[in-house]
Parts: sequence; structure tokens; C-alpha cells
Amino acid sequence: MVTLGHFWVGLPAMQQAFFSVPFTVLALAGAVGALVLRHYWAGIVLGCAILLLAIAAPVAGTVAIGTLRHGNLKMAGPDEHDGGASLAIDKATERPLFVHLSDPHFVGAGRQETFQHLPRDPVALASLTEGILRIKPTYLLVTGDVTDTGSEPEWQQAEAILFGPARKEGIAVIVAPGNHDLQPAFGGVQMALSPERASTILLRRFLEASGVARAGLRTTDDRSVASLVDWRPTETEVAERATRDYLTCMANPIEPRAAGPAWAEGCRLATTPERVRESMVTFRTASACTDWFPLLHADAAAGVSIFVLCSSAVTTSTYGSNAIGTFGSPQIQRLLRTIQDLPPSARHVLILLHHPPVKRWGDDNGWPANWLSWTDWNNSSMYNFGLLGSEWRDAVDLMNGLVNLRQRPGSPSIAVLFGHRHERSFSSIRTAKWAIPLIEADVFGALAGNEPMGVRAGYLAADGSGIDFRWLMFNPAR
Repeated sequence: MVTLGHFWVGLPAMQQAFFSVPFTVLALAGAVGALVLRHYWAGIVLGCAILLLAIAAPVAGTVAIGTLRHGNLKMAGPDEHDGGASLAIDKATERPLFVHLSDPHFVGAGRQETFQHLPRDPVALASLTEGILRIKPTYLLVTGDVTDTGSEPEWQQAEAILFGPARKEGIAVIVAPGNHDLQPAFGGVQMALSPERASTILLRRFLEASGVARAGLRTTDDRSVASLVDWRPTETEVAERATRDYLTCMANPIEPRAAGPAWAEGCRLATTPERVRESMVTFRTASACTDWFPLLHADAAAGVSIFVLCSSAVTTSTYGSNAIGTFGSPQIQRLLRTIQDLPPSARHVLILLHHPPVKRWGDDNGWPANWLSWTDWNNSSMYNFGLLGSEWRDAVDLMNGLVNLRQRPGSPSIAVLFGHRHERSFSSIRTAKWAIPLIEADVFGALAGNEPMGVRAGYLAADGSGIDFRWLMFNPAR
């Protein structure tokens, strides 16, 4: 019952232990004490009461901590009605600089919905892709959750339906990773693997399947992402590492009597060149989110710099604790430093990330609309920021840093594109002199109430002085 109560709140396993162990000990101590004194019913009542507190404590803790943390976040401005005129996509005549979409949640061949029962019809998604191809944007910007679980069949479907056709038309595809792409909790890899090993497999799968290397992205210290992804150790390096690992294995048997032919054979099998090569590549990729990101694509002709953040930098095997974005301070500092050092010709900055770095307009306390609804709990800012940890500071530091940069004379324009909440909004953080547009995309191919499906496009002004945002509708009512 205690575990179910904590799962309902979505707390990670460590927090379950933090709350449940002390209360369980108290319950047992009270019950034993009552039994020793022969107050049997009092022992039973006391034990049950304390166990109920063990369930209630995480709820109260989540509400209190989440409300306090939520108060520190920057709030998005009121909805600005998509920033410009809405337009039927088949009537768009200008070529946009980019089209932004998010959360396609491809499920792979043979499935029609996500494991959370979101409909995903591949024929319909292919039709929507065709609409995007007709207007031929320079860039297709995707802000994460390309896949539902991060499995290979899902990435293959994304390539077949969305990425491949776009690249064939000469459209550059730039993708930010989402929590469904990188987190082992959704089952995209064998759950028997350790969370660290599983997340590394998913991260490498993202780097290879999303095409970030093919998009010409570089790290902020000017390393080619393609060279990082394609790196393989030399035969000499593999041989040296295999020899060293074999000798270490032989020198450290589990126990003295384990040393012998069987142990030696186990050490030999564990240090074959194939296993060592895979281990070296995996180790290099494991810290990519914190060491490689943000990734940068500089379009000198358009005066646009596109940054890709990894907001799933912390691995977890539980659902609740991967719903909030984590960047790590080094990634944020590299982003802010690089933007500050951009040349004057870089007039516009687009920042792609999956998780929202701001709270909704009017969402003063972040509480769920319906306290008894799991969906409302899951979507509430209070719940997401109430999970014990320091992740909320990443969003605060990111937006504070961007606001400080935007206030400087000669700063480039800055726009932040994201998804994750399965909501569509267009707002900004604004003063009388400048604004930072906040562009949130719904699930690709999802209906927004009674409105037609669509995508948001960005159009570069003829003189390059600004970016105009428009909502492009698929099959609008005529």
C-alpha cells in the first residue's frame, strides 16, 4: 500500500525509502509496544495510522516543495495568438526559414498508439509530413520525444515517415532529445541492464538515428558532432585496453578459491576485442549530454545560430523523476558564454530543448486543476517541480541567463522552442524594448480542441532584421 501510494505521487525509489522507512519503523515499534502492553487493538490502530501517514507524507511533501520551487520560475507572458496570422499550409507561398514540431512519439510498425494510448496513425503522420515538404522550409526543428520508448523500430519509422523525406527534399533536420528518447523507464532497451548502461545505449541511438551528425552540428568548443559519434578506437588502443582489463580481472577474483581455469576463461570472454571496443565507445558516449551539448549550427547566410540543448541529462529508471528537465550547470554556462561571444553578424538565436523552462501564464502556484486526477497531477508544474532534487534550478538559471544576455546592447534576438507538455502556446518574456519568444508545440499530428492540426513556421524578414512566426494549418475548414 505504501509503495502504491508513492507511485501515485510519482516519487523516485530513494524518496519512497526516505518517507516509508521511518514511518514503517515507527508503525512496527508502536505495534510491538502496544502488544507487549497487551493493548492489541491500540497497537493495530496505531500501526495503521502511522502507515497511512507514510502514504500522506510524500503527497504533502510534494505539494509544499513543488509550490516553493515553482514560485522561483519565470512565468511566460499571456498567449499572443501564435505571434502572427494563421495560414492554410497549402496556401503558403513563401519559403519559411524553419518549421517547428515536437513530440511525434513514433511507435514503430504494427502499432497505432503509444503506451499511454495516444493515437499514432502512420498514414496520417505521413500525410502531415507531405504538407511540410510542400512549403520546403530550410530547417525542420524537432524538440524531442521523436519516439515513444527510444526503440530501434520507432527510430526507423521516424526516418521513413519524417526525417528521410525531409532530407530528400533538401531540408536540414535538427533534433533535440526528449525524455522518451533517452530514459530507460519507458522500456526502449532491456530493463535488465543498469540504468546507466541502458541510458547510454539510448543516447547513442539518438545521436545516430536522429541525424544530428549529418546536420553539420558542432559543439561549442568547435568539435564536429560527426567525428564524436563516428569515433572508434584503433586496434592498438583496443589491444592495450583488453590486456590491461584482463590482468585486472585475473588479479581480482571474487574470492581466492574462485581463481582457476574457470575464472580465467570468464576474464578472457569479458575482455575480447569486440567487448572492449564496445565498452570504449559506450564510455565515450555516456556523458554526451553533459559534455557535448549544447550543439550549434551556424547559418552565416541567414545570420541565425541554432542551439540544441539536452534537457534529459540525468538518468532515471522511474517515471516521475524524468518528467522534469535537467541540463546541468556546465551545459547552461557553455550556452550563455557562446551566445555572448557570437559575432555581430549572428543576429538571431534559436534555442531548441524538450522540457519547458518557464511556467504557464497565470499558473501562480502550479497546483493541479483536479487533485484526484492522475493526469492533472502529472501535468501540473507543482508536481513536476516537487520531485526532490535540484533540477528546478536549471530552468531558473537558463532563463535568468538568457534575460541578462537579452538586456545587453547589441544582443541578438533570442527565441526558445520546446514541447513536452503536449500543449500549444506562443508567448514571451517581454519588456518595452525586447522580447524572448517562447514557442511551445503540441504533439505532432494532434488536434488542439476544435482547431485544425498544424505546425508553427518562422519566416526571416527580407532585410534579415527579424523572424515572423506564423501558424500553418493542415486541411482547415473552408
